[in-house]
Amino acid sequence: MVLRSNEGGAAQGVSGAVFDSNEITERKLGDGYALFRDDQYGIAFEYPQDMKIERFPEEKGETIVFNGSVAEPSFQIYIVSTENDPSTNPKLTKERILEDVPGLIIEDPQHVLLANLVYGLLFYSQDETIGRTREMWFAVNGYLFQVTAKATHDDFLAKIFSSLRIRSLGV
Repeated sequence: MVLRSNEGGAAQGVSGAVFDSNEITERKLGDGYALFRDDQYGIAFEYPQDMKIERFPEEKGETIVFNGSVAEPSFQIYIVSTENDPSTNPKLTKERILEDVPGLIIEDPQHVLLANLVYGLLFYSQDETIGRTREMWFAVNGYLFQVTAKATHDDFLAKIFSSLRIRSLGV
């Protein structure tokens, strides 16, 4: 992802806006993009309107897949409850993630500042099916979000998540 470094060497993305009402009228990415909004999780962002969205329920959350055409980028977001974690907005670290997912490959980890002062961890990893991946993990509103795409789609993900908005659910 194309990110700027802030003081302290952490990477900083383009900060998204907080949404408080039922309507989000400001569009950052322009024509050809639709708005994905999920009030349960308190997130919203824009994505190419021709992408197909599929949702797959999981035991403690779900996976949301955004599929482009064969030649277009795709990405997925795995969302899981963090009900056993007393901190709703932890600043994730490589060490903290490896406590829960030992053996996960985390290369070149960088802290990123997302919308509403939520920090995420951006890194490269490896997936048996798709190969080298670009991942961004962040926790907010009692959920952990794990965004995954092919590493070659880094710029695409940066553009999509520059439109991220996070609404506090008061969790």
